[in-house]
Amino acid sequence: MSSPSLKKENFLSMNNASLNFDILTKIFEQFFIYSRTEDIKIADTLFACTLVNKQWCESALPLLWRDPFQFISDDSPSNDKAGELVTTLLCCLTKEECQQFYLTMKGYIGPKFISLPPLFRRRPFFNYPNYIKHLHTKGLINSAWNWFKITYQNGEEISSSNTSELNSSSITTSSSSGTLNSISLKDRSNSSLSINNDTSNSDAWSKSERRTFVEQIIECLLQMFVARNVGFKNVYVENDFNRCFFKGQFINCFKQIQKLDILEMRIPEYPDMLNIWKDFSNLTSLSIKVEYPLDNHYSNLSRILQSTSHLRKLKLVSGETKYILPLLSPKYSSSIQHLIFDSIAFDTSDAWHLLSNFTQLRKMKLIQCWFNPIVDDDSKQKMFSIITQMQFNHLKLFVCVTNEVNIEDEAKSELVLWGVQQHAIVALENPGLENVRIYHESMISGLQVDAVKHHRYTSYMKEIKKSLKTQS
Repeated sequence: MSSPSLKKENFLSMNNASLNFDILTKIFEQFFIYSRTEDIKIADTLFACTLVNKQWCESALPLLWRDPFQFISDDSPSNDKAGELVTTLLCCLTKEECQQFYLTMKGYIGPKFISLPPLFRRRPFFNYPNYIKHLHTKGLINSAWNWFKITYQNGEEISSSNTSELNSSSITTSSSSGTLNSISLKDRSNSSLSINNDTSNSDAWSKSERRTFVEQIIECLLQMFVARNVGFKNVYVENDFNRCFFKGQFINCFKQIQKLDILEMRIPEYPDMLNIWKDFSNLTSLSIKVEYPLDNHYSNLSRILQSTSHLRKLKLVSGETKYILPLLSPKYSSSIQHLIFDSIAFDTSDAWHLLSNFTQLRKMKLIQCWFNPIVDDDSKQKMFSIITQMQFNHLKLFVCVTNEVNIEDEAKSELVLWGVQQHAIVALENPGLENVRIYHESMISGLQVDAVKHHRYTSYMKEIKKSLKTQS
């Protein structure tokens, strides 16, 4: 019989046993899945995990930095600390990269020497750039602007008369500040890059100089991503400065894009993107807004579709279905499982029969779609009769988000019946309301439930099963 001390020792060793890296990573990844239906702060949760111990830190950090700019927007509460992301990434620069950045900035600004903070300091323990897999251009741009404002006191140039202000707000400590006349690279252990202060200039930055500086910060980071073989999987093009991302020297970062969101990209920027990125063969998800002039956008959409054969999700915002549907030939539509029409105008000449090409369709959403005023009731009825005659063997969820001035009640009733006959869940939502009415073959009368994030099929099915269990 084992002694009590041995039992106690075994009990303690079992309780002190640590989870391995792979298990911890899988646990932390559940936070992202959980956040789809629950309101949790992923960044705060993962950051707390990094503070537990070294093993937890090494497991949580790659996930925390996988998409660091997604939480940064113009009105984000965390925007005050957005510059710290750029601070951390700039600390990953080598001495040579720092020197090249200073020389480049000197060439761009021209004869006016500017005050620059020392960028190089002791390298971080982790290789943060290599963790980044997804890029929100708006978040990166806002972070760069925020870093610039903090470093240069809202864009005003800092001279030798307020060196202490520079030391308290720049991304690293230094014993001098001033204009860029000469640069000396010291040993890593002796802090950083120092800048000799030969001249003093307190003139405010011009608008063009501020913009140029921020552009160069962004390009400096992109060049660092290229040097470290960073390849973005998900890219969200959401703001100005997009020309920074459509340059040939950065193409290696954008060769493996799987998800592309260009809802906020402007028409003049499409040629640059299509000519530089070119290859969209790995693309599985595309979100695009069709604006005027329509011909240009339909042409751009067609070029993207022609270069991909694995597209599974397609979201189209604005535009008219009579032009969009013909672009979705069987070659492109046969692989699509998730189709979203948002603010699309329906017309009498729409080729709705082409929807039958979507043989793998699992989820379909109509969000705030509307009829052109010239469409009469008979034409509307004809359109819905075409749709309701189609059969989608894999359809699991059909969502219709409308208000009273969009698709009429009679049409919605037909769509509900059609969706139920497909053995799918049908969700009807009215914008502004916090609940959704769902229908299923197990409850034709419908069920009122709270709205869920992203219209999750699993969330609706959970509510249906709960209701059926209560009734029984």
